[in-house]
Amino acid sequence: MYAIIRSHSSKTTWIFGTVMLLLWMPSIIGFLVSAMPLKPAIILSSNGIMLSASSGIYSSLAILQKPFSAHDLLIPWEQIAAFDLFTHYEEKDNGSDGAGGTYIARQETLLITRKNQKERESFSVKEMELSPDAILTHCRQFLERYQGMAAGYQQL
Repeated sequence: MYAIIRSHSSKTTWIFGTVMLLLWMPSIIGFLVSAMPLKPAIILSSNGIMLSASSGIYSSLAILQKPFSAHDLLIPWEQIAAFDLFTHYEEKDNGSDGAGGTYIARQETLLITRKNQKERESFSVKEMELSPDAILTHCRQFLERYQGMAAGYQQL
């Protein structure tokens, strides 16, 4: 820092500034990771349900949303037949060296059954702010509202 202040050449200032920025980069990224929510998201809208896995810092930055939008999946309401919640338990290691023992972890997945397809979309709901049961209830309510509106339009 002292070298930047005392330098008389703008070229030297740029060189020292770049070196300082590179040295501070891990701290800056660490701050951003701790300050920004990097959890997955489920967005319910009139268009459908969007599943966003935003697992990395670069996919969570607003400036970089366009290049990373391939991670988001939008399923229109007219393609959805049902929602289910799948719960299973996995045995995981407690320590990195394997000597720490194991524990049982509960894994919950939201399953989305599409109309006219036998396959289901799956999305982990373990990192969400709401409980998995609350998420399932909200998804089913939105689907019922959409189906009710669609039936009303067909009667007209």
